[in-house]
Amino acid sequence: MSYRSYKKYLDDYSIEEHIDENGRKKKVPVYIASYYLLTPALTKNEKRMILAASLLSWVSIIVPLCFKGSNYEMWYILIPYMFTVFPLYNVTAGAISLLVAGEKMERQKADKIASRLPYPSLFSALLPLASFIGITISAAINWGSMVEGDKLFLMLTPIATISAAFIFMKCRKLSTYIL
Repeated sequence: MSYRSYKKYLDDYSIEEHIDENGRKKKVPVYIASYYLLTPALTKNEKRMILAASLLSWVSIIVPLCFKGSNYEMWYILIPYMFTVFPLYNVTAGAISLLVAGEKMERQKADKIASRLPYPSLFSALLPLASFIGITISAAINWGSMVEGDKLFLMLTPIATISAAFIFMKCRKLSTYIL
């Protein structure tokens, strides 16, 4: 994060001096602001399902690239597919933070979770969908030239789209409020 984004949270902390066992003064930051909750509250099971869906998306994105495909040279298939990893990284990081976070959170953590899940999950659904439409058109034009990598791509891309759409549906109204 840049300094500007951290500056937003500077007033949430104060510096306290403590004397350690060696007699030296140590300055320690202490959180003094309000704690936040996420709404709507997600159960532990729903948080695990969100993380599992994000991991399923990763598998659905990576596995087809392990096999040779003839359609990987077409920019309208490959570019949206490869750019899926950027929002999917944010979704996975948000899902892990959501699972690890307690009931009440500091403002920085609550903002990070609330911003990392809804919109990146939408883009994680739309980008593989664009690739799926492209490879479907390509398969309709020349089905005979499809190899195993293309068929695997055709089968797994909807799974990535559906799992990211599931995350979006669970998290689209996720917001924070003061405890």
